Amino acid sequence: TTTTTAATTLAPAANAKRANTGEGTAAGAVSIFDYKPIGENAGSTRVLHEYNPRLPTRSTKAATVPPLPYHVRAVPEAGTDRTSFFDSRTGQTTSAPPDVPAESASAPSVVHIFDLDETLIQFNHLSTGAYAKTTGHNAAIGEKIGKYFEKLVFDMAEKHFFFDDLERCNQTNVRGLPDVDDGKALDEYTFGSDGFAWPDGIVPGRAHPMWTKLAYRLRAMAERYTKARASASDTHVLAPEDVACTHVTTHAFEKTIPKGISFEADNTATVLQEDAGGWWRVRIGLDEGWVPASYLKPTPAETKFPEMAALRTGGLCTDKEFHTLVALHRDLNLHTEGWLDLSIRFLKALQQCHGCELVLVTNSELSAALVKLCLFRLAPYFAPENVYSSSRTGKEALFGDIKKRFGTTPTYIAHGDGPEEEEASRKHQMEFWKIESKADLMRMCRQAEVNHGRLQKANQS
Repeated sequence: TTTTTAATTLAPAANAKRANTGEGTAAGAVSIFDYKPIGENAGSTRVLHEYNPRLPTRSTKAATVPPLPYHVRAVPEAGTDRTSFFDSRTGQTTSAPPDVPAESASAPSVVHIFDLDETLIQFNHLSTGAYAKTTGHNAAIGEKIGKYFEKLVFDMAEKHFFFDDLERCNQTNVRGLPDVDDGKALDEYTFGSDGFAWPDGIVPGRAHPMWTKLAYRLRAMAERYTKARASASDTHVLAPEDVACTHVTTHAFEKTIPKGISFEADNTATVLQEDAGGWWRVRIGLDEGWVPASYLKPTPAETKFPEMAALRTGGLCTDKEFHTLVALHRDLNLHTEGWLDLSIRFLKALQQCHGCELVLVTNSELSAALVKLCLFRLAPYFAPENVYSSSRTGKEALFGDIKKRFGTTPTYIAHGDGPEEEEASRKHQMEFWKIESKADLMRMCRQAEVNHGRLQKANQS
């Protein structure tokens, strides 16, 4: 039976060019090269909450290199015999159930289905001011960051992911048209002159040449997305702190204030908040607190955000665009107090559990969804065939398609912030884990990391 993930039907005409991209219209005609890091423009506007303790004297304690946090592979090594699986509901490692057929041995044991906007990333709520209203942060800063991210998403979707061509096509996934794709090499194919134009008012028969041209575009989108995430896949063997870090500690330090934290030299630190008085709030490992800014030094852009380095190597952005994006990410990290970094840690912990499959279902158009994953450093965690757009079909239908694809054996867990995914989860008898705040995300992230540690010990015993 053909499901909605494989069907392509004529979509209603869009009211505006940016309809259903998730970006809105706030970006206007702005150029991304106009963006200036907030710290260069607004002085102390990075101070989100007043906290200005007295700066202590630098510690004279000898610098020592701390032990690394855990260091594991993203997938089992070739030849590894895995006879147990991880149950995310209980946090336990158990023997494989006897009723799993042999041909399903490689099937996932748990399928995590994620919403994107306002769940894994803050996006629309930045531009509308909703995030600032909820958290008490500076609305103008959030609107500025959101506006430039919107511009980047829209420009890249048009330039590299056929946003205009796919605007009328109700395509939910890049894997939908294998029956009309003849496998032609696309290296020298000229998409701009192949005459693609989806017919108005009718759905053409499968013999119509537009279907094959549409299939070419979907395959090219998958290839470009895969190329953009390929280099970043090597970073999966790193601990979460290594991926998300923006600074490194220069010396060891013992805390001198109640809300401070101690650390060793050469620890990686994610900056959550900068204060003009010389104290910054950071995350080091699982600890968060205030430290003297003079003990921190920035890391190169590629080290801060290794997932984004593939955008350049994959040809999706220029050096100038890349450095603009790095500045945006640094300000986003400060404004949202590390929301995206926490999401990456959560996804990493789940991904490193053998048998977990990560799937994304978002209301953004398919082109925009793939671009957002690239720009927001989430592409390494979602394979192209696992990215679904519910902009025309709704999430309930896609949740059903996903269950048909992976079967009845896995446990299904949906993550989101809204009633649509909660209702879809209920109708398809899936667990639903709501993410409405950073506290929700932190709780799930820590539990996933603890469970992953238990699984590693169980596999080693």
